[in-house]
Amino acid sequence: MKYDFRHVLIHSSCLALGRILYFFTMKKIQILLILSFLLVFLSTPSRSQPHPEHDQGSLQRHRFSFMWANTLVPAGKNAHDEESDLLFPTWGLNYEFWLNRHMAIGWHNEFEMMSYIVDHGNEAVMEREYPYITSIVLIYEPLKNLAFHIGPGYEFETNESFFIVKMGAEYTFPLPKSFDLGFGFSYDNKNKIYDAWTFGLFIGKRLGKKE
Repeated sequence: MKYDFRHVLIHSSCLALGRILYFFTMKKIQILLILSFLLVFLSTPSRSQPHPEHDQGSLQRHRFSFMWANTLVPAGKNAHDEESDLLFPTWGLNYEFWLNRHMAIGWHNEFEMMSYIVDHGNEAVMEREYPYITSIVLIYEPLKNLAFHIGPGYEFETNESFFIVKMGAEYTFPLPKSFDLGFGFSYDNKNKIYDAWTFGLFIGKRLGKKE
């Protein structure tokens, strides 16, 4: 019963947060995210005046992380062909190569664990059967443990595959032996056909020689 209660609580919290975010139009969300990236970038101290707290410690350039998440598709339909805010589990496996303490390039992979239907134009529908999404993102960490990412990707699916644009953020809590625990979210614009929000937990591991 304890596990069931926690699962329902997490499921309800993600759905409520997704509905709040969906009150904005998609264009407003995209503009808001882009402005947030620019604001954080412009407000970050220059390299000539590094932030003392952020630059302390050593750098390990390789990071692998596993994600357990829920994905919200507001424009979806369930198995009974009823319009519904679909919420389903998603698993992820990511790799990051850190160029320095602020910038990295990431390879993000997500596996949506559900088949569903989305509206596509006038009275048209698109079936999605367990899509696999892979993306290459630019990661920017302006503050210690807080990182933003943005980049292009591709969604592979048996019926139709297409390009996506991914934006998101992650906050991590360092753990012993180069492990970390994080919470993150991402927004996917899927070929301007429909949108998806993903909220989840990350378990990460940094590897490589400390510099």
